[in-house]
Amino acid sequence: MAFLKSCSCFCTNSHGDIDSSNKVYFCLDCDSTMCNSCKTAHERIATLTTHSLINYEEMNSFPTTLLMQAIECHQHHGENREFYCSDHCISFCFTCFLQDHRKCEHSERIDKIANDLNTSVRLEEIINRIEKQQITLKTMHDHKHSNLQALKEERPKLEEEMSAFIEKISSHVLSVIDETGKLLNTEINALEEDMQDIERNIENLERQKKDINKVSTACSYSKTFLFLRETENMLSQNEEKFNNMKSDCNLVKLIVYVSDNMETLLKKITNVTINRTPMNIPSSSNAMIQSAAK
Repeated sequence: MAFLKSCSCFCTNSHGDIDSSNKVYFCLDCDSTMCNSCKTAHERIATLTTHSLINYEEMNSFPTTLLMQAIECHQHHGENREFYCSDHCISFCFTCFLQDHRKCEHSERIDKIANDLNTSVRLEEIINRIEKQQITLKTMHDHKHSNLQALKEERPKLEEEMSAFIEKISSHVLSVIDETGKLLNTEINALEEDMQDIERNIENLERQKKDINKVSTACSYSKTFLFLRETENMLSQNEEKFNNMKSDCNLVKLIVYVSDNMETLLKKITNVTINRTPMNIPSSSNAMIQSAAK
């Protein structure tokens, strides 16, 4: 930046900065803007001939951040990658070279490797890899889009089928509820009638007790004997009747049975899954870019 401000092309303002109207180029290495005259002077200096210049208007779209990530050493802050080791397929700075790669047989300076490399062929290879990955992603995108459309088209049909199924189940359940109500009413009425019959029998037995006392008090032994015999016959009949009534006094419990078909159907409904069929998607090369430098 100091070089640019010290040039004599009069493109700087009173503060030593280049006017916006004169910003034509940008040097990625100097991190500075320059006019046409500055660019010409910049290119004449031997130590700056390897610097990368771009049009100033390309600054916002140029992948500067990614380029800096590729150039800067990730192990040593402020150092740039100057060497490449084909043994480890890695690029690194001079400090890394001294620490880790001095004994590697194929550690060379990147500028030498780059000069020996057919750049146009390498660029074409990388572009081809990018295009292959684009095709792979495009195929994946088309497949996802196809699935999305299919599910969207299938959804109304499934919802309609499920609604019909729910309506069918609801109708069946309502029918079961109605039958259950009728069954309960029948059972309740029978129980109420049985209870009334039992209450009448209790009253009859109580009356028989009183009648026995009355007859035994007012009548002779003979008449009392005959009355007691008649009462015993009635009690014997009652016992047979009451034994039959005992069988109807079991604990009553309402049980709703579900048929095997209904259980199977409900189990199938609970196991809803998405069927995934593998698609033949072309794969892109996974080879490391650096390996071509060997």
